[in-house]
Amino acid sequence: MIVDVHLHLCNSMLFDEYDAAYLVSLMDEAGIDVGVILPVESPEIGADMQLTREAIAACRQFPDRLVSFCCVDARSWVSFDHPRDWTLERIRKMIERYVELGCIGFGEHKLALAFDDPRSLDLYRMCGEFSLPVLFHVDPIRNYDMAAVERVVAGMPGTDFIGHSQGVWEDLDRLQRLLTAYPNFYVDTSPTVGTGGNALRADPARSREFLEACADKVMFGTDAGTPGAALEMFHPKPYVEFFRGLGLTEATYDAVMGGNACRLLKIEGRGT
Repeated sequence: MIVDVHLHLCNSMLFDEYDAAYLVSLMDEAGIDVGVILPVESPEIGADMQLTREAIAACRQFPDRLVSFCCVDARSWVSFDHPRDWTLERIRKMIERYVELGCIGFGEHKLALAFDDPRSLDLYRMCGEFSLPVLFHVDPIRNYDMAAVERVVAGMPGTDFIGHSQGVWEDLDRLQRLLTAYPNFYVDTSPTVGTGGNALRADPARSREFLEACADKVMFGTDAGTPGAALEMFHPKPYVEFFRGLGLTEATYDAVMGGNACRLLKIEGRGT
């Protein structure tokens, strides 16, 4: 089974056709059985904000094909009239409600804060309590930087983290060290083989070596439907074809393309 752990419902006014049905049609073209929809609830992505309730509604349309993560801005409900504990309780109730509605992870976490900002740390701890893996983006502005990521991952063994973006993938040697050192750290492959980044395509031999060494910690993802991107930029089919042609062992291919996601996210009884 192929699981794409990194999909979005593109909310851009430029692409009205990008609804749940269109996303599933792309999955069909690529041979993807199950897709994970990631809402992004932070103003840093501009006018294309994607809400958790929209992701949940899409999953109800296609319950055998789509599952949803949830997302809450760590800065939500900030008030000079209430202590931080009040804010945290509001966030906790929101996450609890999302879990009741079927959300199986948290993300895409994408805030213009240091990755170890105290407000985000509170969020990561809650996710651990609810057994929600945290899928996060890293770049020089949002969730900076990888040194902070390592400190958090090392200090929170009860929370699973899934790294994404060029900031995570820019150094394969470092990434392999982190994946080997920390049982609670994983990565998804978006956008490593498309227009958005070429960490795996740049050196197929090194990529095979990396994937075989970290076969139990890497999950297939495409970033299809990413906000603001051209529709063809993150079409999932070329990603699937790339991994099929990489020459991985059968066990590694099966783990990366779906087995690891099924295990970590407990995805059962879904698919074409």
